[in-house]
Amino acid sequence: LGFNKVVMVEPLEKEYNVLQERVNNYNGMFDSLADFLGEKPSSKAYAVNCAVSDQLDTTILYRTKMSSLSSLFKPITSDFSNQWNEETAYDQMSVECVTLDVLAESLPYGWAANDFSYLRMNVQGAELKALKGAKKFLDSIHMIDFEVNLTARYENIPDKADFRTTLQDYGFTKVLSYHAGPSIANEIY
Repeated sequence: LGFNKVVMVEPLEKEYNVLQERVNNYNGMFDSLADFLGEKPSSKAYAVNCAVSDQLDTTILYRTKMSSLSSLFKPITSDFSNQWNEETAYDQMSVECVTLDVLAESLPYGWAANDFSYLRMNVQGAELKALKGAKKFLDSIHMIDFEVNLTARYENIPDKADFRTTLQDYGFTKVLSYHAGPSIANEIY
């Protein structure tokens, strides 16, 4: 897709460490290629160890057995049991949250919010919180791709109508929605 500046956010320390190693390998590969070609590196990635939300604070993250299903929202264990045929146990842990606006102001390599035109989010129900903390950041974004829950897998999560209202207020129009499983869809604005 031609992305040359990529920022990834991961609140779980173990998963962040794996992500950071992959980012280092990615950056090393592009730095070596650029050096070989006598050019400046054209692609960089950056990883941040935090969660994104609508405010700066420390909050509870519900860490599930499948870490990819961990969320800032409490899991509804019966839904997880029905979908994955196992009881979803979770631990609570504190994580630091930043807004996308604040994150964009603290990027490395001289990057700025207007260097980005595409936003992809899969943050287990907290996508709307992240969008509400991105009012300035969204000024440069041309496309937003995110996961939305079709069933309530977590307590008090937004529905499709909540996203539509918020994103229309920001000037975005939905262009595509497709199911990615029995209880989730991806929406592109």
